[in-house]
Amino acid sequence: MSRQSSSSVEVLLGLLFGAVLALGMFIYKLYTHQPDPQATEGDDE
Repeated sequence: MSRQSSSSVEVLLGLLFGAVLALGMFIYKLYTHQPDPQATEGDDE
């Protein structure tokens, strides 16, 4: 009973997991890189 159903589910899960991971990392990086939200006027290190 191994048809394209399992494959589709696996691919969807993989994509979802990857997207969630990327989003989480992006948000985490933004939060860790910018402790001060008011310091966003053109200050780039």
